[in-house]
Amino acid sequence: EPVVTIGAELTDKALLEKVASTTEGEITFVLYGPFPSEEAISCRPGYAYGRGTVKTVGSGTYISPPVKVTESGLYTWVATWTGSDKAVATHDCGEATETVIVNPTISTEALFPEIEVGAATADHVTLGGRKKTSFTGDITVEMFGPFDRQGLATCAGNPTWAYISDIRGDDDFSTSVAPTQYGWYTFQATFRGDEGTYVQDECGAAEEWVKVLPTLTSQVSTAKLTVGEEVKDTVNVRGVPAGHPGTITWKLFGPFNSAEQMNCSGQAVA
Repeated sequence: EPVVTIGAELTDKALLEKVASTTEGEITFVLYGPFPSEEAISCRPGYAYGRGTVKTVGSGTYISPPVKVTESGLYTWVATWTGSDKAVATHDCGEATETVIVNPTISTEALFPEIEVGAATADHVTLGGRKKTSFTGDITVEMFGPFDRQGLATCAGNPTWAYISDIRGDDDFSTSVAPTQYGWYTFQATFRGDEGTYVQDECGAAEEWVKVLPTLTSQVSTAKLTVGEEVKDTVNVRGVPAGHPGTITWKLFGPFNSAEQMNCSGQAVA
């Protein structure tokens, strides 16, 4: 079965044989669909999606006018020839060589592209072209990472996180996850329709990146001391894997006459 994406123009090709070279006629091409399964395919008039006719003279190969498809699903062609002598030739409905899979479109966006470790980000997925709620399938959203920088994504192997959900028609879909390590991550969404349609967004697409920042909290050893005494600052860094190198820089600012005067824009004293 040929596979295309919505927005494509479909054509059919008919081979007409054993017709006298002077016999004129006409081929009517009818495209039926979209259907949610092969079992649902029907060539009754109510399922006609588009049609076109071509004049014929004798035997030969004839191509239908194009029909643009704007909904995903299964489609099938039926070609019927009628000769000037009232002879008729056609073929069965739903033949494999006449059936086309039309995939939907998919658009995705990471809703919170910069977060701290432990905070949630979300991926929003929109399918285009699945207008009938009788069309079912599932969406898989995967997160890959962390990567050292944006643009280094690979979406092979096991994802960091994954979620699968059933979906009907062209409903939007969102799901959230809270990464536990800092770095760059990318989402990838895949749709599989029960009728055989399939679409996946690009690995590492610009709108699918999420930057996850580590968190840093600190606590002084004492809030009140006399001149000459030592004070220490204890720092807790969250989201950095064990063994990952890094540097912490401490600066001490002051003295200030009051808490309202405190700022860290001037020269540090230590």
